[in-house]
Amino acid sequence: FATDIAEVIGGKMFSEYTTFSVVRNPFDRLVSWYWMLKLRSFEEENPDVIETPGDKVNFALIDALNQHASTFDEFVSLPEDHECQLFKRFFFDQVDYLSDGGDILVDHVLKFENLNNDFANFAELLGIKNTLSHINKTPRKANYRSYYNDISQQQIASRFQRDLEYFNYRF
Repeated sequence: FATDIAEVIGGKMFSEYTTFSVVRNPFDRLVSWYWMLKLRSFEEENPDVIETPGDKVNFALIDALNQHASTFDEFVSLPEDHECQLFKRFFFDQVDYLSDGGDILVDHVLKFENLNNDFANFAELLGIKNTLSHINKTPRKANYRSYYNDISQQQIASRFQRDLEYFNYRF
């Protein structure tokens, strides 16, 4: 959370630095999370197949996901107050991460869907020349919409209404 970072480094320092974050369409974000956790589960079971050096994964979350959600629809339906207490992170709006409950605290918000262009503009603003490479890509269908049915679409629309409105996202 931006508020946590500001607290750790101090509000003065936080305000003096140029800050940014990347947001993602909540519908696509949930599909990405699901695949990331499923892929990490596969890596754990087959460590020689896919290597991700230095990647730290919350294996308790992966285990809980595998115990309680074998499909994307089940993943989307996991309750925030589940007995394992590990699924709360799937209920925070990105606005929650970036705001103090009212105002967005970071200086720049880049959108994942337009990341190359947004990053190029941000880098130019900072006076640096750099590009991004795409790593940590999951082997999923490209279009997130194909993972949703009417029920799961409504669940995510309701859960992340603030993100959808604030960042002008649609299904």
